[in-house]
Amino acid sequence: MDSSHETDIEAFEEGPITPSRIALIAALFDVVAFTAIGYIALESPLIGAFSGLLIGTGVYCFLPIFFLSESRGGLEAMADDREGSPFQSLHRLAAGMALSGGGIIPIAVMFMELEPFIAATAGIVAAVALYVPLAFVLPNAKL
Repeated sequence: MDSSHETDIEAFEEGPITPSRIALIAALFDVVAFTAIGYIALESPLIGAFSGLLIGTGVYCFLPIFFLSESRGGLEAMADDREGSPFQSLHRLAAGMALSGGGIIPIAVMFMELEPFIAATAGIVAAVALYVPLAFVLPNAKL
């Protein structure tokens, strides 16, 4: 069982398909899908694209870390050993989750029939508000 698992890890390292490329494709799909949702459900493809961009950027930040975490001993093992503030560098895991969560907010605000500017602002504020506690709670895993 371990030998097949090791083969899967080696395939990531040697092949053209990498965790970062998979995350990039998923991020691009998020932009397209949420643009379509914005156009069909909200009649605002711009807000859909904005939400897709936030969510896609979040997915691009955290998905490669999740792909590699098991092979590298978990998220805690991938974190830096240095002590310090979580705001000294970008916390990719917290940023990815915060951006993904904040990307849903503009869609929800637009369903309440508010202005697109309010929806976009609410998404950014929610992403920042989520990033701060997540940066303290989650380990700062590096690739």
